[in-house]
Amino acid sequence: MNPKFFSIEEADRLIGFFERTLDRIKKNKQVFLWLHEEIAILTLIVECGSSKSNPDTKVLEEKRKQHDFLAEEIKKDISAITDKGCILRDVDRGVIDFYAIMDESVVFLC
Repeated sequence: MNPKFFSIEEADRLIGFFERTLDRIKKNKQVFLWLHEEIAILTLIVECGSSKSNPDTKVLEEKRKQHDFLAEEIKKDISAITDKGCILRDVDRGVIDFYAIMDESVVFLC
Protein backbone atom coordinates (compact mmCIF):
# COMPACT_ATOMS: atom_id res chain seq x y z
CA MET A 1 0.00 0.00 0.00
CA ASN A 2 1.29 3.44 -0.89
CA PRO A 3 1.62 5.86 2.02
CA LYS A 4 -0.46 9.04 2.17
CA PHE A 5 1.68 12.13 2.15
CA PHE A 6 0.61 15.12 4.24
CA SER A 7 1.35 18.81 4.09
CA ILE A 8 1.94 20.52 7.42
CA GLU A 9 -1.48 22.14 7.09
CA GLU A 10 -3.20 18.79 6.51
CA ALA A 11 -1.45 17.31 9.53
CA ASP A 12 -2.42 20.32 11.66
CA ARG A 13 -6.09 19.92 10.73
CA LEU A 14 -6.07 16.40 12.21
CA ILE A 15 -4.66 17.40 15.60
CA GLY A 16 -8.07 17.78 17.29
CA PHE A 17 -9.20 14.38 16.04
CA PHE A 18 -5.97 12.77 17.24
CA GLU A 19 -6.14 14.45 20.65
CA ARG A 20 -9.67 13.16 21.25
CA THR A 21 -8.87 9.69 19.94
CA LEU A 22 -5.63 9.36 21.92
CA ASP A 23 -7.38 10.57 25.06
CA ARG A 24 -10.03 7.89 24.61
CA ILE A 25 -7.37 5.22 23.96
CA LYS A 26 -5.44 6.23 27.09
CA LYS A 27 -8.56 6.14 29.27
CA ASN A 28 -9.65 2.79 27.86
CA LYS A 29 -6.13 1.41 28.22
CA GLN A 30 -6.02 2.41 31.89
CA VAL A 31 -9.34 0.65 32.62
CA PHE A 32 -8.25 -2.32 30.45
CA LEU A 33 -5.07 -2.79 32.50
CA TRP A 34 -6.97 -2.42 35.77
CA LEU A 35 -9.48 -5.06 34.61
CA HIS A 36 -6.60 -7.30 33.56
CA GLU A 37 -5.30 -7.28 37.13
CA GLU A 38 -8.75 -7.91 38.58
CA ILE A 39 -9.28 -10.81 36.17
CA ALA A 40 -5.98 -12.37 37.23
CA ILE A 41 -6.97 -12.22 40.90
CA LEU A 42 -10.51 -13.46 40.32
CA THR A 43 -9.21 -16.29 38.13
CA LEU A 44 -7.01 -17.50 40.99
CA ILE A 45 -10.00 -17.41 43.34
CA VAL A 46 -12.33 -19.20 40.93
CA GLU A 47 -9.74 -21.83 39.98
CA CYS A 48 -9.36 -22.76 43.64
CA GLY A 49 -12.59 -24.69 43.40
CA SER A 50 -15.41 -22.19 43.68
CA SER A 51 -18.77 -23.22 42.26
CA LYS A 52 -20.51 -21.60 39.32
CA SER A 53 -22.96 -20.03 41.77
CA ASN A 54 -20.11 -18.27 43.59
CA PRO A 55 -20.42 -14.48 43.17
CA ASP A 56 -16.74 -14.27 42.19
CA THR A 57 -17.42 -16.54 39.21
CA LYS A 58 -20.14 -14.21 37.96
CA VAL A 59 -18.00 -11.12 38.55
CA LEU A 60 -15.14 -12.77 36.64
CA GLU A 61 -17.39 -13.39 33.64
CA GLU A 62 -18.54 -9.75 33.64
CA LYS A 63 -14.98 -8.42 33.98
CA ARG A 64 -13.88 -10.59 31.03
CA LYS A 65 -16.71 -9.16 28.91
CA GLN A 66 -15.73 -5.60 29.84
CA HIS A 67 -12.08 -6.41 29.13
CA ASP A 68 -12.92 -7.82 25.68
CA PHE A 69 -15.15 -4.83 24.89
CA LEU A 70 -12.39 -2.36 25.78
CA ALA A 71 -9.86 -4.30 23.70
CA GLU A 72 -12.15 -3.89 20.69
CA GLU A 73 -12.69 -0.18 21.39
CA ILE A 74 -8.94 0.39 21.61
CA LYS A 75 -8.41 -1.50 18.33
CA LYS A 76 -11.11 0.61 16.63
CA ASP A 77 -9.52 3.84 17.78
CA ILE A 78 -6.06 2.73 16.68
CA SER A 79 -7.51 1.79 13.29
CA ALA A 80 -9.19 5.20 13.06
CA ILE A 81 -5.74 6.77 13.35
CA THR A 82 -3.95 4.42 10.97
CA ASP A 83 -6.80 4.60 8.45
CA LYS A 84 -5.99 8.30 8.06
CA GLY A 85 -2.58 7.23 6.73
CA CYS A 86 -0.61 7.92 9.89
CA ILE A 87 1.62 5.77 12.07
CA LEU A 88 0.84 5.59 15.78
CA ARG A 89 4.24 5.36 17.46
CA ASP A 90 3.43 5.86 21.15
CA VAL A 91 -0.03 6.14 22.69
CA ASP A 92 1.16 7.31 26.11
CA ARG A 93 3.27 10.14 24.74
CA GLY A 94 0.89 10.88 21.86
CA VAL A 95 3.46 10.35 19.09
CA ILE A 96 1.93 10.02 15.63
CA ASP A 97 3.97 10.22 12.43
CA PHE A 98 2.75 11.62 9.14
CA TYR A 99 4.51 10.93 5.87
CA ALA A 100 5.60 14.10 4.10
CA ILE A 101 7.93 15.14 1.31
CA MET A 102 10.47 17.86 1.99
CA ASP A 103 13.31 18.76 -0.33
CA GLU A 104 12.44 15.75 -2.50
CA SER A 105 12.90 13.34 0.45
CA VAL A 106 10.37 11.35 2.39
CA VAL A 107 10.25 12.49 6.01
CA PHE A 108 7.99 12.03 9.00
CA LEU A 109 6.13 14.88 10.59
CA CYS A 110 5.15 14.15 14.18
